[in-house]
Amino acid sequence: MHKIKRPLPVMTRNADPAVPWLDRSMPDIDKAKAALKRIADSCRHAGAVIEKHSNEIHE
Repeated sequence: MHKIKRPLPVMTRNADPAVPWLDRSMPDIDKAKAALKRIADSCRHAGAVIEKHSNEIHE
């Protein structure tokens, strides 16, 4: 279960600062884009971990 949950806090840590970066009068688009890319990477990693464990369970 730990391996499945591990990417979730990483996604939160990347998402939390992204909104303030976009809410500024001069939004920091580059930082927000980088955070979104890290979130997407974490989502892909989480999907791979879930798929691997799902396959192990069904074997």
